[in-house]
Amino acid sequence: MYRILRIARRDYIAAVFTKGFLIGLVLAPILMCGGLLAIPVMKHVEPSERRLLILDPSGSLEGPIQSAVTSHNTPKSGKPRTGPKLILEFQAPQTNALEDQRLELADRIRSGSLHAFVEIAPEVFQPAPRSSRNSIQYYALSSAMDETRGWIEQTLNDELRKRRFIAAGIEPEQLKTLEAWFSIQGMTLPSRDRATGEVKAARRENEFATLGVPLLAILAMMMLVLMGSMPLLQSVLEEKSQRIAEVLLGCATPWEIMAGKLLGGVAVTLTAMLFYGGAGFTAMSSLAVSGVVPLGMIPWFVTFSIAAVLMYGSVAVALGSACSDAKDAQHLQMPVMMPLLLPVMIMMPLVKEPNSTIATVLSLVPPFTPLLMVLRLGSPAGVPTWQVWTGLAGVLVTTAFTLWIAGRIFRVGILMQGKLPSFAEILRWGWRG
Repeated sequence: MYRILRIARRDYIAAVFTKGFLIGLVLAPILMCGGLLAIPVMKHVEPSERRLLILDPSGSLEGPIQSAVTSHNTPKSGKPRTGPKLILEFQAPQTNALEDQRLELADRIRSGSLHAFVEIAPEVFQPAPRSSRNSIQYYALSSAMDETRGWIEQTLNDELRKRRFIAAGIEPEQLKTLEAWFSIQGMTLPSRDRATGEVKAARRENEFATLGVPLLAILAMMMLVLMGSMPLLQSVLEEKSQRIAEVLLGCATPWEIMAGKLLGGVAVTLTAMLFYGGAGFTAMSSLAVSGVVPLGMIPWFVTFSIAAVLMYGSVAVALGSACSDAKDAQHLQMPVMMPLLLPVMIMMPLVKEPNSTIATVLSLVPPFTPLLMVLRLGSPAGVPTWQVWTGLAGVLVTTAFTLWIAGRIFRVGILMQGKLPSFAEILRWGWRG
C-alpha cells in the first residue's frame, strides 16, 4: 500500500502542479459551454443597422410599419435595443416588370446597400378561406436564419390582423381584450409532510432546476472523468517509451503501478471537483439560486465520478500499456471515449423524459450509468431509490471486473515493444494474463 500511495502521489503532483492543469481548469468549462457564452458575445458583433425594402401593393403600410420600426429602434427604460437598428424603404411592385425589379433589388443586396427586401402579395389584405400562407416572401443572402425576418413577419401580421378586425366591425380598443393571451404556468406537485401532516403547497417550477441542473451535472461529470482518466493513457505510454516503467517495475509490481496511477487520477478528479464545486456554489449563492441544486444528488455525483474514473481509467491504463508510440494511442482513445460521448449525444431527450423506459434502461447499463444516473438525479422528477442502488452496484461490479482485466493486460503490455497488437490480442492478454 505504501508503494501504491507513493506512485499515486508522484502522478498527482506531476499532473496538478503544472501550468497546463491550471489553464485546463479554466478553459475546460469555457470550451464545454462555449455555445452558451457565444450567444451574448455574438450580439455585439451584429451590424449596427440593417436596411430593408418592402414591396407594398396597397401603398398603405408605410405609416404603421414605420411607427413599429421607430418603437423597435428606441431603447425602453434604459435597456439596450435588441438587434440592429432597422431602416425601411417602401416601393410599389412593378406588375409589368416584377422580375426585373426583383433582380435589381437582389443586386443591391449583393452589393451590400440593402440587407433584404420583402414582397407582399395583394391577397393578404383580403384573404380567402384557402389563401396561400406563403403570400409574403423575404429575400436575403441568408433568409433561413435571419432574425429580422421573424420581426417583420410578426409586425406585418399584427397590422393585417388589426385591419381584418376593423373590417369586421370590431373597434381597435377592443383588440387587446379580444387578443388576451394567458400562458400556462408550470407548477410542482403539492405534497404532505409525513412527519407533521402539514400540506406543502405547490410552487412555481424553476426552469433552471428542470433543465439546467441535469445538463450541467452530466457535462461536469464528463469533463471531470476525462480530466482524471484520459491522461492516464498518455502517461503510461510516455513511461513505457522512455523506459521509466522498467525502473518502476524494479521496486513495485505491475498491479501496484496501475493502482497508484488510478488513485492519482481519482485525486486529480477530486481536486478539479473541489475547484468547480466551490466556484459554482459561490456563483449560485451570489445569484440567489443555490437552492435549485438538490443536495441529495451531491454524494451520488461524487461516488459515480470516482467509480467512472476507476472504470474508464483502468481501460486507459491497459490500452496505454499496449501502445508503443503516440500514433497508436490516438487510435485507441476513441473506444475509451465513446461510452462517455454517447450519453451526452442523447441527453436532451432524456432530460425531457428522465423516467422513460429508454432512460431507465440506459442508466442501468454500467458504461453509461454514471453520467445518465446523475442526469436523472438532477431532474425534479426524481429517481426511484432501487434504481440508483442497482445502477451503483452494476458500476462497482463492472469496475472490479475492468480492474482485473486491465491489470492482466497491463502486466503483459508494459514491457512489450514493437507493433501495436490487435484488439483480439489485447483481449487475449486480459483473459489469459
